[in-house]
Amino acid sequence: MKKALFIILFIIGFNSISFTQNMSSEELCEYIVDNYRPTEAVNCSNSSVLVKVHYYNIDNTGYVIAYIKKNNYDMYGKPYVYCSVPRNAWQYFKVDGQSSWGSAFNKYITKYGCK
Repeated sequence: MKKALFIILFIIGFNSISFTQNMSSEELCEYIVDNYRPTEAVNCSNSSVLVKVHYYNIDNTGYVIAYIKKNNYDMYGKPYVYCSVPRNAWQYFKVDGQSSWGSAFNKYITKYGCK
């Protein structure tokens, strides 16, 4: 019984860790939004680049979904996902973003594109 439980937990754990490897960015973004709630969220209403940015902590791995504007009139943005974002990078983004969301996003988040 213990062996079967271990195998089931191993498979579940393995699938949650490796789900990023088998999905496109769009599929990963949709999967995260549909299956998880953001740990934190930032509304970037005064930004010319970002609408909002959500941070997800999934199995102790940070994911950021940023809704990037197509133009100045875009109120919804297109979602883009960033993987393995350290918690401190998210914290620095939130603090520095108060002066410029776009600059802080470029400095702290964009380097964590999913591979």
